[in-house]
Amino acid sequence: ASPFTLLSLVFLIQREYQFFYQSQNIQKIFQVIEEFAKDYTRFEEELKLLENNFSKVHDGLNQITTTRSNKLNLRFRQIKELQSGADNPSMNLE
Repeated sequence: ASPFTLLSLVFLIQREYQFFYQSQNIQKIFQVIEEFAKDYTRFEEELKLLENNFSKVHDGLNQITTTRSNKLNLRFRQIKELQSGADNPSMNLE
């Protein structure tokens, strides 16, 4: 065999090794991508749960600041009306 044939064979072996190495890396890359997809799915699920929890807290806060606050204000007005009626005896029926 001539030196050129031997050199060609060495280059061929080197190329095959590089191709084999790249193939293994591609498989590893795909594995990492699959793991990333699973992690991202879990992230989305947990983020949606957190969003739902924030939504429930927001709804509860709205209920407290509107409905409950209105009820308390109504009671205060009733108390003030009763107090002003007690302070003004002319309003009493005889």
